[in-house]
Formats: sequence, C-alpha cells, structure tokens
Amino acid sequence: MEKRKQITNLLGYFKKLKPTPELPELSESKVVDYVSDCNVESTTNNPDNVKSKVNDPDSVESTSNNLINVPDINPMDIGLLIHQAVKEFYTMARFLVEASNKELTDHLQNAPRNASYISADVQNEIIDVCFDIKTKQVINRVNGTRCFTILADETTDIAGIEQFFLCARYLDTTKMITRGDFLKFVLVSNITGKGLATTLLTTLEEIGINVKYLGGQGYDGAASMSGQFNGSIRNCNGTIQKACIFFKYPQKNNVLSESIVRCNGIFRDASSGAYQLLCAIRQPEFILATFILGPGPNCLSLYHLINNDIDNITLWILNDITIDYICLHGYDQNFENNNFQKSKKLYVRIVKGVKKPYYRYLSPNVLHVKLLNEEVIKRKYLMYSDSTGNLFCVLCLLFKGKSSFATKGFCNWRKTEEKIIFHENSKNHKSCVLSLKQRMQSVERIDQQIIHQMESEEKYWKNVLYRVIAVLKSLCSRGLSLRGSNDYFGSTHSGNFIMCLELIAEFDPFLAKHIKEYVNKGKGSTSYLSITIFEEFIILMANKVRHQIIEEIKTAKYFSIIIDSTPDISHVDQLSFVFRYILNSGNPVERFLQFLPNIGHKAEDLANSVFHILTTNSIDIKNCRGQGYDNASNMSGKYTGLQARIKNACSYAVYVPCSAHSLNLIGECAASCCLTANNFFNLIQNIFTFFSASTNRWQVLSECLTGNISIKRLSDTRWSARHDACSSLSKNWSQVLKALNEIEKNPLEKPQTRCEARGLLVQLRSLEMSIMVTVWSDVLERFNYTSKKLQEVSIDLRTVLKLYYSLIHYINDIRNNYDLYEKKSIEISEIKEYKTQINRKKKRKIPYDESHENESQLNSKDVFKSQTYIPIMDSLISELNKRKIAYEDINEKFKFLFCITEISSSEVRHQSAVLQKYYSKDLPVSFSNECIHFQSYLLTLPKDNASKTILGMLQKIIKSDLQDVFPYISIALRMFLCCPASNCSAERTFSALKRIKTYLRSSTKDDHLNDLAILNIESELTVNINYDDIINKFSELKARRKIIPIVIDFSSSFQAEPLAANITFEVLGASRVKDFSDSSLSILRNNELTTKV
Repeated sequence: MEKRKQITNLLGYFKKLKPTPELPELSESKVVDYVSDCNVESTTNNPDNVKSKVNDPDSVESTSNNLINVPDINPMDIGLLIHQAVKEFYTMARFLVEASNKELTDHLQNAPRNASYISADVQNEIIDVCFDIKTKQVINRVNGTRCFTILADETTDIAGIEQFFLCARYLDTTKMITRGDFLKFVLVSNITGKGLATTLLTTLEEIGINVKYLGGQGYDGAASMSGQFNGSIRNCNGTIQKACIFFKYPQKNNVLSESIVRCNGIFRDASSGAYQLLCAIRQPEFILATFILGPGPNCLSLYHLINNDIDNITLWILNDITIDYICLHGYDQNFENNNFQKSKKLYVRIVKGVKKPYYRYLSPNVLHVKLLNEEVIKRKYLMYSDSTGNLFCVLCLLFKGKSSFATKGFCNWRKTEEKIIFHENSKNHKSCVLSLKQRMQSVERIDQQIIHQMESEEKYWKNVLYRVIAVLKSLCSRGLSLRGSNDYFGSTHSGNFIMCLELIAEFDPFLAKHIKEYVNKGKGSTSYLSITIFEEFIILMANKVRHQIIEEIKTAKYFSIIIDSTPDISHVDQLSFVFRYILNSGNPVERFLQFLPNIGHKAEDLANSVFHILTTNSIDIKNCRGQGYDNASNMSGKYTGLQARIKNACSYAVYVPCSAHSLNLIGECAASCCLTANNFFNLIQNIFTFFSASTNRWQVLSECLTGNISIKRLSDTRWSARHDACSSLSKNWSQVLKALNEIEKNPLEKPQTRCEARGLLVQLRSLEMSIMVTVWSDVLERFNYTSKKLQEVSIDLRTVLKLYYSLIHYINDIRNNYDLYEKKSIEISEIKEYKTQINRKKKRKIPYDESHENESQLNSKDVFKSQTYIPIMDSLISELNKRKIAYEDINEKFKFLFCITEISSSEVRHQSAVLQKYYSKDLPVSFSNECIHFQSYLLTLPKDNASKTILGMLQKIIKSDLQDVFPYISIALRMFLCCPASNCSAERTFSALKRIKTYLRSSTKDDHLNDLAILNIESELTVNINYDDIINKFSELKARRKIIPIVIDFSSSFQAEPLAANITFEVLGASRVKDFSDSSLSILRNNELTTKV
C-alpha cells in the first residue's frame, strides 16, 4: 500500500508537469495498478535484489544522475531538490518538500536507491500509462459518435525525422460540444499521397478507431495531401465509402435551480432555541462575543443587548453575559453630538419675591474634571440615557450599587458637580471600580481581543505569502515563465505560477482551502494569489538581491567591471553590467547587476552609462581595479575607447582583455591564414548543411553512423562547437564517406543532390583533408578544455598566463611532429598519396635567358607541409605570444607573491617596493616589511599546508584570522584577484536573457526584465532570501494608515468647523475633539495635532 501511495503522489506531479484537458480525468487507481505490475515494482519485492542494486554502481537506478547532468549526486537525496541543475520534475518535488509534505520527505530520505519511484524509467512508464488511458478515452468517444473528421499535417522534428500529426474532430454526445483531440505522432517514410493515406488509415486501425465512420478530412494545401487525383484525400475516398449520417439530439429542457444560503457562522448549543437564534444572527459582534464566551441559555439576553439598543442603559439585562460583554467591548457614554434635550428639568426660582419657572439641562462639562494642577481627566464611568434623560454610573449599575446613579439615574442638575464628586469618593463606587478591574482581567479587554484577532489574521496571511514567495523563488531562480494564456485557477493554460500553487495545494490542505475560498472571485476579493501581487513580490525580491550585491561591493571595496552587449529577441541592444569582487570568505564572485537598453556603441555613450550606474548605486569609481571587455575597438581602444575613459577617472583600473575571447581569435586567425584551412572548415559546414537539408539524407547518414555520435555544425562565436564538428568527422570519417557514396549512386535522388554529394566526396577523398581533420581535432580539443578553464570565475591572471604558455609549448610539439599526424591520417583515410601527386604537375614558364637545370622541386609532402601545416602552427604560436603580453604586464607587478617562499628577502623588498609605488594610495611605505614578515610566516608552515596560489594565500589569511597581522598583504591579494580573466559572466547573462525574454515575452518592460534577470542569474542569492524580510517590506508598502503631523497656529483666526467635518483630530496628550468650541480651543492651544487618514 505504501508503494501504491508513492506512485499515486508521482501521478499528481505529472498532472501538473504535463497539463492536458483530459489528464485530470484519469483514474489514479488504473495507473497505480499498472505501474505496480511493472518490473520496477517487482524488483523491489526481493530484499536481496534491493541490496545488490544499491551496491551495484552499474544498476539502472544508479544512472538516473544523467537526468540532471550533476555528477556524483544521489537523486534520492533531498539536497538534490535544491540543486541549481535539476530538471522541472525535481523542481516540482521540491515545492512539496517545502510545503511540509512529510510523507514525500520521509520517502526521499529513507527509500532504497532502486525503489525511489523518481527515476527516468518510472517517469516514462507513468507517462506511457497516462497516454494509453487518455487515448482509450478519446477512441471510445470517437467510436461512440459514429462520425468523425480526421485532421492531419506533417513536420520535421529537431532530430530531422518526419512526423505525421493526427487529430480527430467529433461531437461529444455526453457534453454536447465539438472536440478536437490529438491522437498520435506517426513516423513517415513515404510522403507521397498514397503513402500518407496508407499511414493514416493503418494508424487509425491500429489504435482501434473504426475507419468506416470517417466522414471528412482536413489538411493544408500541400499537393501530397490535398491533391484531387493522387493526394491523400483521393486515396482515402477510394478506400472508404462516404456516408452522410445525421443525428438528432434531444434538447435539455430541465433547468437546475439551486439556492445558496450563506451564514456567518454556526455555533452549536444544548438549547435548541439558542441554536436557532445563533444560526439566524448576522451581527459580527455577536458572533465574536459568542465565540469567546461560549453560547448558552443566556444567549437570548446578549442578543437582546446587542440588537435592541446597547446604548440605552435602561434596557440592559443585568447578568454575567452582559457584564462580560461590556468588559470586552466597552460602551458609548452618549455625550458626543448630543444636545441633551431629554435631560430637560423644570425648576423654580424666586426673583424679587416672585416664583419663576426655568429649565436646566445636563452640561457636557460634567464629563471632565479639572485638577488643581490644571490637568483634565475624563470621567469614563458616566453614561447618559437618551430614553430617560438621566445620568448613570455604569460600574455601579453592573455591580449593584445603591446610589441613584445605579438605580433610577441622577437628574438633579442644580447640584450635578456636588453629587458627582460625592459619588466618586463613596466607598460603594470604589468597590465597584475594583470589581470591574478584576472582571476585566479575567475576560481581557477589547483591545487585547483585537490584538489576538490581528495576530491570527497576520499568521494566516503570512502562511499564504510564504507559499507564494516559495513558488516565485523557485520559478524565478530557474528563469521559467510565470503567466500563461489566462490567470484562472483550474485552467490548464494558467501558467507555471498558478500551476505550482495548485500542485502544492494537492498535498497542502491549508493552501487548498485558501484557494477554494478566495480565488476566482473577481475584483474586490483579496487572495494574494493574483498577478499584481506576485509582480510586486518580484520587484521586492529583485530589490533585495540588488541591494545585497551593492552592499557586498561596498564591503569588499575593490571591484572590477565586466561589460558586454547583445541584441535581444525584440532587436533591442542590451548592455550587461557585471561586477567582480572578493567576498569576506576570500572567494571571488562575479555578480550581475542589470541590463541597460539602447545605450549605443560609441565609447562615450558606454562610459556615461558606466558612470551613471556607479553614481546611482553610490559606488566609488576610485575603487575600481580592473576592466574586462572583449577585443572590440570601442571598448579596448587605448586612446578613445571605453577602457581609456575609465582609466581617466581611475588610473588603477587596468584593462584585461577577455582571455577566452582572445583564444577564439587566435584560432580564427590560424584558420584563415591559408587557403587549405579555409576550405577545410567550409567543407565541415557544407557536409552538415547537405545532410541536414533533407530528412531523407539525414536518415541515410543515421543508418551509416554507429552509436549516438552525429555530425555537428560550426559556430562563429563558440570554438567548442568547431571542436565537436572536427571530432565527430574524425570519428565517423568512413561512415560519412559511405553515406555520401550511397546518395551519389542513388538514381532516385535529384541530379543536383547527387552532384553535391559527388563534390563533397572528391574533397574528402584526399590525404590533405585527412591530415587537417586529425591535426585540428587535437588542437581544438586542447583549445576547448583551456577555454572552459578560462571561463571559470575562480581563475586568476597567473593561471591564465600559465595556460597560454602551455599552449605555446603544445603547438610547438605538434609543429615538430608532422610525420606522426601524416601516419594517423593514412590509417584513417587509407589514402597514401597527396592530391598534387595524382594531378599533373604544372611547369613554370621561364624566360629565354633561364633554364630548369638548377631548379629544385619540392615533392607534394613538402609543399603541403611548408604551405599549409607550418603556417597554421606558426600563426597559432605567433598569436598566442602576442595575446599573452597583456597578461604578462599585470602579472609582472604581483610576480613576487607567486613565488614569495622561493626568492630571497632582498628580492621581495625590491619587488614589493615597486608594487607599493604603483598603488601608493592603497599600500603604505612599510609594505615591504609586511611582505618579509609574510614570507617568514609561510616558511614556518608545513609543506603540505602551505598555499601556493594567490587565492589559497588569501583564504589562508582569512581562515587563520590574520587580517590584523597582514592587512596590506590581504589588500594586495584582493586587488589582484578582483581583476577579471574573462567576460564570460556577461556572456552567460545573454543566455539567461534568451530564456527570459522569449518570443512569447518579447514585450516585457525593461524594469520587469531586469527584475526577472537578476533573480535568475543570481539564483544563489535568490533562494536564500528571507521570507519574513520580504513579507514585512510588503506589509509596509501596503499599509494604508499614515500619521501626518499638523501644526496649527492659534495666534491667527482658526476655522475649525470645515476641518472637523472631514478629519478626526487627536490631541497629543489630550482627549479627542470633534466640537471646536471656545472651551475646546483653550485645551488645544499651543499643542500639536495629528490626523489619521
């Protein structure tokens, strides 16, 4: 059962990885039953077999590392799921691990190597089973309609194989909709009309579709398909008798009506009457109080309290529920915006012996009391009753006080202040205050409850955003697209972002419930899963990564710039900015910062853009110690180029030409130094073009080749492609000749094709070409491995110089071993004579006063060697010697550090003084003494622990915490290591640009492109982004509550009424004011006000 559950989970992955309209309808039990019966499942039932498989490195499961191209990594290890080189299947599995899928996590950690169910074999089997089940569903529907139309077309796939596409169009009688379902891709060898018709009908019969129900055909305008005499249409019509079938489907007159009753909440209670009451109530305050206090028989009194008139104190039903509700929610004193008309009381006064009636009202001033020190305190216990016009003490009323303030209410306005002061100081009132305090501590105050509610809401939405950010980090770090054709959950065209959330939701009940309740509700519904939200998070994450890179540059202080440009898919020239610097750990890194569009190719424009980027990010150009560009004149020009303009701003910014690009130029120069070398590379490209131009020719070549080796095409920029092309031709020399010979002798081929094949055969059947293939295969192989080493970020300029010297010695050795390569070429081609020996020799026409007596004629071997072989080798050596000069100049300044333990102390002093003089602003005069001390320290280390490289020395200082002892040695090493050896990091950003800005996303805006690019290119930083930092920043930007200080000058006339109509003012240190009367202004004078918008 455990294995069936694992296969069921794996099927869930494929539903998202391979989205089709039919796949969600698959029965998982069928797939699980099928896979459980496969050999993969049966091999796990034998414990001995499992043990042998684990220990056998040649087992099928152990080769699953080839899926991800990561050597020596166990695919069952969870660590693989976060590796940068994994495929999308492992990326989806990583989502589930991050979503706390304990079952999958335990399986990946504990499963044996041959029972992981994530290997290529199991994946392919499940794909095949899903395809079979889906195809059977389509076939059953097609056969059930008894009439269908076939749609077909043919194309050539990436491997050069002709593929025939079949699609069935029919009416689905169950859903009353027209469907067009894909059936199959079929390999086609005969593309004539008869051949296509035979393939079509045979395939339909094989998969189980009754061809007699075929009622129509749909093709493009190709003659082989649409031809009315020999086309596929004619051949199909000749085989199948047409029949017109008409169907009448009864209309669905029944209408399903459904009423949905939405309730705010249901609270069960032992009392049925209270239960019905709770189900009917809509007030959220009542639900909150009921949830906290718990419903009971007294719920009716609380309902009466809330829904009748909570502000009317005379209607309160005094019990524990009421007291607890008042303690939690508080009450309104009914003093604000009240004219106290109901408090009108008739009094009589004697004026000159005559009794005259008059009226008194409750004064709002009784709400506040002024102390002797002029402080104003609010009487919070008073409450005015609008129904009776009396004044009550809420505390005494709740806790059964005995004064008139607690029983019938106070209304003697003639002695208001006197009676209130007497009541405040009474023992009964003070005891009621203490009772309220104790009661409030037991049930908490309303503000505490709000805090709990806010914390609960905050925790909920944080859990949602955690999953959103996890998906964005995974997709953006791999450069995958986020959006699809639509943005609806449940759609198979909604894009990777929604697809990943749906995948997590299958194993995460929390996210599944959130999606069910909040998504696809339209505008006005908050789900935090919309396009706007994830684009805002992309901006925040990109700014976070960008800020971290800038801070690292500033911390490292010394840096170098690497710049290059390329056009994108929308023909916009993108300038890439990359910075190289040293981390605190001592490791050099090259970080991408951004693309700049349409800067121009002039040196002045490029320099202005560099200065603009540095100034915008507050990076000091004076700390630049290197520049890395290709060999273009607008960048490398020593007088007006970009490097000259940067040097004018910082003289220490040395220019380092790209060593990998220079190596390509060396090979290109040698390949064009003589006619034979040019013809050789043209021949390789012509051979690839000839076979790839036709699927039939490619099939002939494939049948002649052995293994998975195939011929390759050339590349103008990547010389590794030239090595692949030469190597494949060298290994398949006889097979290529055989394929060309078959095509040349095939009478069914066109005369032009046979002529081209004959021309290629003539060029290949020569000893000269065989020697060129052998020599260039060896040379380009060494160039290829050297170029890959030069492209590493950790390489330093000393290693670059050593590699160039090694190539010079290697080419010299090849130059002196011509006979060896001639012998190898004869063995490969089985040709022993040069082409000039076979052809008739040309005689030089001499003047009348000369003769042929003293002329020395070279044989064919010497001619080829002197005119082709030697010039190629000399050109390579000459170019290598010329290109290495740029690296020698830089290494010369730091040369003593490379061999500081091998030279004398006087030599160290002399060369360190030269370096100090050049970097006088970075290194002090005492630098020589520190170098002598550093030399002594290295000599004390054991030989096996001594560092022999510049990088090793710096890391040794940092690891041993010796920066305080050798501070300027550390500075010198950092300045040397931050100089770039190549600009390959900028080239790599172009590869990321092509993945991000595709033809489907060609209208991406520049800012959005930069955000996606930095998250993908700097994926190492992206995956380490802290979730809480991004969420907190997001909440700060989304907060709508702002505090705006407003200072009012009371010395001038102040019109308070218009402001009070729209803004609620709060006095700092005083009470809230809405009625700006003269008495209120006396309180506000000389105070600051704040308004909450």
